[in-house]
Amino acid sequence: MNRFSFIGGTKRGYKLLSALIEKNYFPVFAVILKEDEHEKEKYSIKISELLKDSGIPFQIRKKLSESDYKEIENSNSDFVIVFGWRTLIDTKVNSYLKTGMIASHFSLLPKYRGCLLYTSDAADDLLCVALGGLRIIKKKTSRS
Repeated sequence: MNRFSFIGGTKRGYKLLSALIEKNYFPVFAVILKEDEHEKEKYSIKISELLKDSGIPFQIRKKLSESDYKEIENSNSDFVIVFGWRTLIDTKVNSYLKTGMIASHFSLLPKYRGCLLYTSDAADDLLCVALGGLRIIKKKTSRS
């Protein structure tokens, strides 16, 4: 069976981890998103209880620390699932994994962060579309 770590949070992250654990897929390590103070829903508490009950080591953070990177490196994970995370993850993580990372964003990232490809017509009237983690942003056209 593949070994994996989890980085993320929110209600959807809680649902994903619950479903994985229910089917006997347990992450070997997790970093849970610490919500901002203004957020009403605090799923980091629910996720930490789920992980604690399952005996899975975890940390709660707003961004990854060097000790988290070290933990992922030492976990011998085949891959990392990133679901509901808000900060950049150093690409060095890929060198610690046998397969790589699986990442999902719930919506367009704030202000097109990390956009890699610009296009004139792919996004139609939308500002941006997401394709498999690659954001495509509509170019501004000059119309008089």
